[in-house]
Amino acid sequence: MTINYAIESFLLTANSLYPEGITMNYKELMAEASRMSDSGNLEEAIAICHKAINMDIQEPDAYYEQALLYRRLGELDHAISRFEHVTKLKSGDASVFNNLGVLCYEAERWHEAIHNLYRALIIDSGYVDAWYNLGRVFLHLGDMDNAVFAWQKCLSISHDHKEILSTLKRLPNDKVRAITTAIPAVLATNDIVETPFTYSQEWYDKAYHIGRVGVDWKKFSAVNLQYEQSGRRARWESVLDEIQVPDRSIEWLEVGCHLGLTAYWTAERFPQARFHMFDFSQEAVSWCKRQFPFPDRTVVWQGSVERIQLPHNDLTELFDFASCVDVTEHLPPSIYKAMIEELRRVLKPGGYLVLMQGNAPNVEHIHILPENELVADFLAAGFDLVKCLPYRHYLLKKSLCAGSIYTIGDSHAEFAFKNIPNIKNIAMYSMSIYQITNKPIDFSFYNIPPSGIVICCFGEIDVRAMIHKQITEYNRDEDEIISDLVARYMKSLEINKNTYKNIWIMSVVPPVKYNKDNYYLKDSAFRGSDTDRSRYCKKLNTILEQECIKNNFHYFDIYHLYADENGMLIDKFSDGIVHINDNSLLLSKLKQEINFYIFGKNIRVSGFEFPVSS
Repeated sequence: MTINYAIESFLLTANSLYPEGITMNYKELMAEASRMSDSGNLEEAIAICHKAINMDIQEPDAYYEQALLYRRLGELDHAISRFEHVTKLKSGDASVFNNLGVLCYEAERWHEAIHNLYRALIIDSGYVDAWYNLGRVFLHLGDMDNAVFAWQKCLSISHDHKEILSTLKRLPNDKVRAITTAIPAVLATNDIVETPFTYSQEWYDKAYHIGRVGVDWKKFSAVNLQYEQSGRRARWESVLDEIQVPDRSIEWLEVGCHLGLTAYWTAERFPQARFHMFDFSQEAVSWCKRQFPFPDRTVVWQGSVERIQLPHNDLTELFDFASCVDVTEHLPPSIYKAMIEELRRVLKPGGYLVLMQGNAPNVEHIHILPENELVADFLAAGFDLVKCLPYRHYLLKKSLCAGSIYTIGDSHAEFAFKNIPNIKNIAMYSMSIYQITNKPIDFSFYNIPPSGIVICCFGEIDVRAMIHKQITEYNRDEDEIISDLVARYMKSLEINKNTYKNIWIMSVVPPVKYNKDNYYLKDSAFRGSDTDRSRYCKKLNTILEQECIKNNFHYFDIYHLYADENGMLIDKFSDGIVHINDNSLLLSKLKQEINFYIFGKNIRVSGFEFPVSS
């Protein structure tokens, strides 16, 4: 018997046996439903709530009670449907959206959960439980950046939030470290962060732009005077003094133009510049269109940093210069990362970007990064650091060509990093991992600059290293063979340790499954079984990681991205020979690990050292 059929049957029975129940008012029906619920008669309680709804469809309590009852019965879809009715009747109640978000989480309707929790936080930005639940959703989805962000906000309001602390105890150590190390010093204060986790035009218009800075619709000259007197123009002028702007006509992009003042001061300085200005806030755009004094060489539009685009106009590689000043701190992490990619897309090769992050502890600053991490994110996306400018501004340049990352290795390197921008592959086809350990590898021989990241990718251990041969033909112990192999691998790189500070070692890739048509495996007398080769790879990678730690090398693990439950290369990622055929997973991990690797270290670019702030 289905629940719905049971409810219908109960209604018919109740109406026939207890016709006086029809005369019960709404409150009496809800009280009866509560009694039925307490006694465990959940289906009867749902049916009574149904009668109450028919009596007054604008009263939310019956929908609410029904949702809770359906949840107890495990009917989450019905519970969600009932709660959606409640949100329509109590659209200003943050707790309703929070509860709906929790139900969606329990039903594994992830995007709906995020959407409803966002809505709760828009209503009440200090709603602790909503922040906590949002973090739970992101954690489940593997989105550590947003999980950390949400729990950071939660803990800034409730320093000893028991549920978060309990959750942290149950997490793997690596995830605990990722979260706990991201909790800033602000948690030691009593300040409540009132920032809604949203990137909406409504919030920007009402809470930040124009009214937020205390500027009414005054004359532009008066607003300009206000900012000049505060010293902002003088600071910006000192930044422009350090930038070489050509005399020819140039296209300049102003990201997050706000009141247009930085563009105005720049336009006065460089009359050869044409300005393209956009902001997420329509209020800011309206202001600039009405007040900006150079309309003949200005285009202003309302848009998002996620897609820098004019209607019917592709802006790819259009701009000579771009300024992104006091913008990044206003963006949620995912949008911030998308903006970096967009800025690289719209700048010309060799185009310049002026970058500055506002780091004051303001309500609207939802994503303040350590300065070195901010710059590192742009470097990882294909920018070079040209110089540090006054007042924490940075001049970046879109890379003209590849060369910031170098891979050196056998054919696995060429296949693994194929078609990835800003990477130069140095393939040594005749040099397997077993062969290279017999002599030093000198990076300078390949004209690799000391500032570059060098990724060593000798990966054909399963086919060419002949571990199985050493075992079967020479009766050697496999642990001894693998340990000796890794030791000699490390020794072959020693010549580079004093010159190159950014040495990465890529894990051995998973072995391809044997099949009779694979000539690499078919013709190998000492191929070994799939189980043998999988075991060799796992052991070698384990020791390789340990030795990387000892030698201050970075271990770049892609094995676990592409290995199945048996430690073999997943079929869909195999090229049918011995290589992976899809490097999208590798690329994603590479971007993540470049950011992680640079964080807490010195960034070296073209001989310039960017010191990490204490």
